[in-house]
Amino acid sequence: MVLRLCPCYKDILWGGDAFSRIFGRGPVPSAESWEAACHHTGSSTITDGPYDGLTLDEAAAAHGRGFYALSARQTRLDVLFKLIDARDRLSLQVHPGDEQAALEGDLGKTELWYTLASRPGAGVYVGLRRPLSPARFEELLRADALEPFLNFIELAPGDAVFLPAGLLHAIGGGLLLAEIQQNSNTTYRVSDWGRLDARGAARELHLDKALLAADLTLPGEKLHKKPHPGGSLLADCPYFQAYELVCASRASNDTDGRYDLLFCVSGSATVDGAAFAAGDTLFVTADTGVYTLSGCATYLKFKGGKEPSRPRPTSGFTSSLTAQPAGPYWNKNR
Repeated sequence: MVLRLCPCYKDILWGGDAFSRIFGRGPVPSAESWEAACHHTGSSTITDGPYDGLTLDEAAAAHGRGFYALSARQTRLDVLFKLIDARDRLSLQVHPGDEQAALEGDLGKTELWYTLASRPGAGVYVGLRRPLSPARFEELLRADALEPFLNFIELAPGDAVFLPAGLLHAIGGGLLLAEIQQNSNTTYRVSDWGRLDARGAARELHLDKALLAADLTLPGEKLHKKPHPGGSLLADCPYFQAYELVCASRASNDTDGRYDLLFCVSGSATVDGAAFAAGDTLFVTADTGVYTLSGCATYLKFKGGKEPSRPRPTSGFTSSLTAQPAGPYWNKNR
């Protein structure tokens, strides 16, 4: 069964007009379009078929076995897929692994970015140019002197970056990205570049939690795509698989026992008769088996994890910076 998804939108101070300008949808301004999401901070909905108006988890409950997986074990969506319109750069931040995120009542957040559009010179900060000790890192933060030590990578359409939990990062201005991630919304902000919100106030930082989550030795770089039938494999990790695929006229896919999540990057096609144009997101139930694309389109395909989330030990580092209030920071303000 092929189901069309309707996103929920997030308005954050760094968002722009790309969803409306490029895909002809969404309010202006918008920062994030949650294309496939079942999280307590936001959910997308199904817009056609027998599950019209339901979230994916609600549809899974109604459908029973074979919605997310042919195995009866999976009853909840294990990823969150979104689009990010960064008119201005996002905060410098880090996501926790599963073990630390569990203290927030959430999962960890390993993710992947795929570049849909970019201004000349636009890029992302991923990791550090060289490893730093926690003490030196904290010293540079206090002095507002960290930026020269960040690793900046320019991105062009089609470029992808894999970000394990614990990798320090920030999305630069002038990028439209597709992001696949664990089903999580926990982010710790390290720096907001001195920016003020609409009320003239600085946004909260989460330095103690960030320093516990951050792995200051992790490098960041563009992905090297691996050949795959019909296109390229972008990532295969315990939490998700990501593919960049091309349909030149007609192509077949097999759900192989687990759901497929499809996003059309460019061109247009049909998926078992369902329209599939640039900006569309479709969900293919696990029990569909073989399905067919007809048309000319470049698209992304995602599958959920092949095994349960595994805790990632935290560093054990305790910062001397002022402790942050208890409770999670949800990235509606990231």
